[in-house]
Amino acid sequence: MSERRKRFRKPTLHFVKVVHQETNESFGRLVNVTTEGMLLVTEKAYEKGSAHQARLILPRLIHDRPSLDCEVQVRWCRPDGNPSYYAVGLQFLNLNHDDIMVIQEAFSRFHFVG
Repeated sequence: MSERRKRFRKPTLHFVKVVHQETNESFGRLVNVTTEGMLLVTEKAYEKGSAHQARLILPRLIHDRPSLDCEVQVRWCRPDGNPSYYAVGLQFLNLNHDDIMVIQEAFSRFHFVG
């Protein structure tokens, strides 16, 4: 499969939990991220094209924010290497300048490697 993403994703060495904004239930665990999207490992499959309100719980405050609320759209979903989980590619929708700055600061502050 050819690579279609425009930016290299930064894998995280920190545990970053992602929850649904409405229910605060687990959405999944962040595997890697760019300012355009992220990869999660989840316990359930998500329909391609579906939109969700997500909250990334940051390991530490960034710009005085403990979390990042965002709208995401499922670009793809497939079984993970562990058959109990799914890998889900999500695209950020409607991020504002401050949200992008939080993601960029997280890259440097948490030493995400790439």
